[in-house]
Amino acid sequence: TILSMAGRLPQWAALSGRIAALRPKWDPSVGPANSQALVRTFGVPEKDIRVTLYRDNHGWCPYCHKVWLQLEVKQIPYRIRKVNMWCYGRKQPWYTALCPSGMLPAMELDGELVTESDVIMRRLESSFPKHTPLLPPDGTELRRDADVMLKLERKLFSRWLRWQSSNTADARLGSAFEKEMDTVDAELRRHADGPYFLGKEVSYVDCTFTPFLERMAASLLYYKGLKIKGGRWSAVNEWFAGMERQSAFRGCMSDFYTHVHDLPPQMGNCGKTNTPEQLAAAAAIDGTDGVAWRHPLPSPFDPAGIEPLLAPDAWDQDAGPARLEAAAALVRHADKVVHIGTRPASRDDGAGAAVDEALRAVTAALVESVSADLAASEPPTVGGPLTQSPVLAAAGLRYIRDRISVPRDMSYLAALQLRATLSMFAATLDPATGTEVAIGEANRMDQNTEAFHASVSPPSSGR
Repeated sequence: TILSMAGRLPQWAALSGRIAALRPKWDPSVGPANSQALVRTFGVPEKDIRVTLYRDNHGWCPYCHKVWLQLEVKQIPYRIRKVNMWCYGRKQPWYTALCPSGMLPAMELDGELVTESDVIMRRLESSFPKHTPLLPPDGTELRRDADVMLKLERKLFSRWLRWQSSNTADARLGSAFEKEMDTVDAELRRHADGPYFLGKEVSYVDCTFTPFLERMAASLLYYKGLKIKGGRWSAVNEWFAGMERQSAFRGCMSDFYTHVHDLPPQMGNCGKTNTPEQLAAAAAIDGTDGVAWRHPLPSPFDPAGIEPLLAPDAWDQDAGPARLEAAAALVRHADKVVHIGTRPASRDDGAGAAVDEALRAVTAALVESVSADLAASEPPTVGGPLTQSPVLAAAGLRYIRDRISVPRDMSYLAALQLRATLSMFAATLDPATGTEVAIGEANRMDQNTEAFHASVSPPSSGR
């Protein structure tokens, strides 16, 4: 049943107070890695911070991702300034004045602008040698291994790009990629003292591989039907599990849905094989299979699942923190999210009031499910009809649901809870489906959300 308190539905200020009573106060500048921070101090006074990272606003750029991860692993204090990518917005004038090419990422180190992700990463290693060195010393066997693996990463990337962009069912492209994955799996086995590329500790090599293995796992399942995470490469699975145990990784981690829809405008064509395996995987990732985005949610910790978390011990398996994180994000951005939810309406016709009421109902249900101490498998529910236009409200909820971006908006686990709850409310308001506004492939101007830069909502991604 759907929440209806028709006249008694809590206003946003009351919902904010309820969330604050249930959640610890959170400062994004300290503690676990997160996408919302504008500064990361690691115990250093802000006046002493030497680094400013310029990265894309949404967390979509893989080259920004690897620099971001390196900074978090090394715990180098840094400021963050977020910049649009061309695929979802015009570059801000202040950034093109600083960096005329508009290239991302960029870094200011002691007032000097540095571009190109690999150059930035090497400078960080040389400039901050006391912050957890991630590259072995020159001339060592381990450094030679690292250099070989970095070349392997580029070979794997090339194989992925060729296959991903192909519209044909050419088995040779898939076989060539899988052969390279076999080599990656074998390299991971060479250092038996740990799950990472150089053994027991996260290294520069892991930071370099992470953005692309994460995107390969998402895109090749969605477009080709090949399962990487939870698939046949056991050492790669152990690597993913090891990375999930790193708070730096969890804070930067995206999800499959975000990646498969942010890649086409960045890469160009992403060809589908249209095999039964590919079609089933795409439906599950898009939440159109009738299971993935519905309460009760499938366990994200099932290794056979569509998008498994492979280190269950690294995550909070209680649904409560994830539901509160999602509710807090809605409260923090309420006016902006309501406005976004009116986009499917051809004219206003009361869409704003309808979406506002429905979103308050969703938020209240998420919060009350935590107060009631519902298990992770139990959906947040409260009963009765809403008073505003149900068709407009449902369209708005589905539009918002389909544009949640991880980690920009919230963590993977919070997004799971919010997408399922939005789906539940939308289906109750208006069971008709198939009228959703499609996600663009040529560009993602629907995600031009520069107004969100100054707002934050804390993550619940890990302990």
